[in-house]
This record gives sequence, structure tokens and C-alpha cells, in this order.
Amino acid sequence: SRFRRTLLAPARNAAFAFTDLYKAPLKVFTMMTGEVDFDELFFPNETTAYSRDHSSVPHEGWVAALYVFFLLLMGIIVMNLLIALSVGDVESVRERAALEGYIMQVDLHLNLESMLPSYVLRKFW
Repeated sequence: SRFRRTLLAPARNAAFAFTDLYKAPLKVFTMMTGEVDFDELFFPNETTAYSRDHSSVPHEGWVAALYVFFLLLMGIIVMNLLIALSVGDVESVRERAALEGYIMQVDLHLNLESMLPSYVLRKFW
């Protein structure tokens, strides 16, 4: 029946991208970005029954190469942004720690001064 073909079509075509060495790395790269519909993006004619009348992706090799380049470039940019955010946070923490260190030194000197006898303080002040 038509319902059964429609229901089971995605299961039969689930491993389509892993049929050759060209499609498998593209599928893995695409899955790492969270995209699920790799087969419909790059190979619409082979994966779905309703898209047999639609044309295939033009310049398939160039599209795949640009897609991989985009994925690598976006990964590098996102990592650089995350590193920049963490370094900015570390600098603010470092400045705050230096200020806290100065406050603790002043407290130490005040406490030591309060422990000294008054005749010693009069002699030096």
C-alpha cells in the first residue's frame, strides 16, 4: 500500500549516504553540525520518491567542496570566539584578584599595627 511505502521509505534510504567513499564524509560532516536531511540536500533524486521529477544539485562536487570549506571555517571562527570570550573573562578575574590582594595587604598591615604597643608606634610615628 502507499502508506506502507511512505512510512518505510526513510528507513530504506537511511544509509544511502554511506554507500560510497565520497558521500560518507559529507554525511558525517553534516551530522556534526546537527543537520539531519543531508540526503535531501545533496542527493534529492536518489533519496526520496517525490523528488524524482526535480533536478539534481548542479555542480555537485563544487557544492560539496564549498560546504566542507564552510564547515571548517565556521568551526575555526566559533572556536576563536569562544577562546576570546574565555580570555576576556580571565582578564577581569585577574584584575579583581589583584585588587583583592591589595585589600588583604592593607588589612594585614592595619592588624599588625593594631597589635604593636603604643610606645613603639609613638617612636616611629
